[in-house]
Amino acid sequence: MDNTTLPLHLSHVQKSSSIINRSHTLLHSTALIALIYYRIASFFLTTKPSNLSTSFSCLLVFTGELILSFIWFLGQAYRFRTVTRTVFPERLPENIELPAVDVFICTADPSKEPTLEVMNTVISAIALDYPPDKLHVYLSDDGGYSVTLEAMKEAWRFAKGYWVPFCRAYGIKTRCPEAYFLGEEGNTESSSGSEFMADRERVKEKYENFKSRVMRIRQNSIIVVNRDHTAVVEVQWQGLDGLQGPIVSGTGFYIKREALYANPIKDVDVMELKQYFGPSNEFIKSFGRHYKPKDHQHSASVTLMKETQYLASCAYENETKWGKEASPKQILPSIP
Repeated sequence: MDNTTLPLHLSHVQKSSSIINRSHTLLHSTALIALIYYRIASFFLTTKPSNLSTSFSCLLVFTGELILSFIWFLGQAYRFRTVTRTVFPERLPENIELPAVDVFICTADPSKEPTLEVMNTVISAIALDYPPDKLHVYLSDDGGYSVTLEAMKEAWRFAKGYWVPFCRAYGIKTRCPEAYFLGEEGNTESSSGSEFMADRERVKEKYENFKSRVMRIRQNSIIVVNRDHTAVVEVQWQGLDGLQGPIVSGTGFYIKREALYANPIKDVDVMELKQYFGPSNEFIKSFGRHYKPKDHQHSASVTLMKETQYLASCAYENETKWGKEASPKQILPSIP
């Protein structure tokens, strides 16, 4: 059977976990109903007189129990039908048929998100085993710190000059340099000959130099504490299953471009797209499944940089349908 007709992943309902969770929900609900009945009975069915302070205290306790019970009840939806997924990467199509992938990495505060760790994430994304012309990595710094910009330049030089060629030449599976050099993979490679060991030591030395430069950048920069982001304490993935996968929450999720644009962009007039998404030709071209950016020549890079700055400006979406309709209070409508 052709791999293109086979699913890339399958969903499996964990029946035993679901039965246990539902049984627990039933027992707990029974206890809550009994407790609520007892509280109501003590208020309205008792014949013993009680003073005002005692009644008020009992009412506060009962109100708190109702609120906590309601919160608990809402949380049971995550445990009612637990699922796991099996993925089949071997069924992926050939490189020419793979879609373009955008990797967004967000950071905000170097004092809480160490710059070196963020750069390791960036390097890992750049070194992904994916067609280079279809892989785009973006680093978003909400705080706009200069340390992030300078460290990003160093990360790009190290990744392009040493790390990515090394990973491709020897099929390195751990694409994060920090994890790779601290782990055991480097000692168990199938190609652990003298040439490999020499290249490994050379890349490790370059990585140590890269770390030193990033640390110097960090030490020479002034960091103002930013409190924009709050930590995600827990995500119960097994119960948060949507129509085609888990819902978006936190970081590390995958989402199709079509989901960002609300609907598949097919057979839509170019002028209509520009009215909706703005006048950028490069942005409109990126809607295509087989879109490839221009070659990294000097003239093309300058043009693309100007286009990127234009897209990132606060005024780009002015007078566009997207700018008028996209807001936290509205849902992006379908493209007619």
